[in-house]
Amino acid sequence: MVARTQKPQHHQLFNSSFDKIEFDFDDLKSPTPQKATKKSVRFERHDHVYEIPHIDDLSDEEIDDVWMHPDDFKAIRRECQAIILIIEHDSDLIEGAELRGLEHHTSKQKKQAQAIQKLLYDTVERLQTYGDQSSTDVSDMLACMCQKISKRPEAFARQTAAEDEEEAKKV
Repeated sequence: MVARTQKPQHHQLFNSSFDKIEFDFDDLKSPTPQKATKKSVRFERHDHVYEIPHIDDLSDEEIDDVWMHPDDFKAIRRECQAIILIIEHDSDLIEGAELRGLEHHTSKQKKQAQAIQKLLYDTVERLQTYGDQSSTDVSDMLACMCQKISKRPEAFARQTAAEDEEEAKKV
């Protein structure tokens, strides 16, 4: 992956591994205000109110029934770690299982995420150094880069939320 620009790529700033990040240096000379998106709020005709009792209003038995104990959290952590180990060693065993992000905790995924994070930090540092050396405002360029980088995770989060909503409607 290589960052593409409107200018020639011989400058060391552009030795990045990002793909599909385009910088237009003409935009840096005269920053243009971004168009405001029209937002609106609407209200439902009927409200649903659920009373949630305060913890002080619950008996000890009710608290034990609804609150998780630290041992419960430890058990969940151990189970998640076991699933991650299974994913790393034999992913066929969990085929079709809903992993809910556990697949991103494998050692391979962690190394990849760390490499991407390092690349991001290095790119931001280069952009800031370039901005300092050339007295150019690179904040719009950084904002654009961040928006493009976060599009895929944002789309995945929206898809997961929609699936969760559909699943909740079935119940």
